[in-house]
Amino acid sequence: MNARANPDTRIISEPVDRRILKPEQIDAVGEALLSLTREVWILTDRVRILEAVLEDKGVDVHEAVNRYQVGPELQAELDALRKRLIDAVVAPLTGQGIQ
Repeated sequence: MNARANPDTRIISEPVDRRILKPEQIDAVGEALLSLTREVWILTDRVRILEAVLEDKGVDVHEAVNRYQVGPELQAELDALRKRLIDAVVAPLTGQGIQ
């Protein structure tokens, strides 16, 4: 049986013959990658600063984060931040601004 004819039997490591982007979209991919890198850098800085502030106050950050239960208000904030990140990465690929 041909694995391509039935995707359920396809081996995971088998290369997929598809093209996601057009060659002229490579600049958009670069913009998206830079946006993503910038966001990850900001996030990394903020997390590290938060850890330092909490450690200065004697809080066991690792355990506190592991035990923390996210409430609805914070979850809404996290959802909005996730959407902003996704928009920042996807917008250059689609040619649309952040909404």
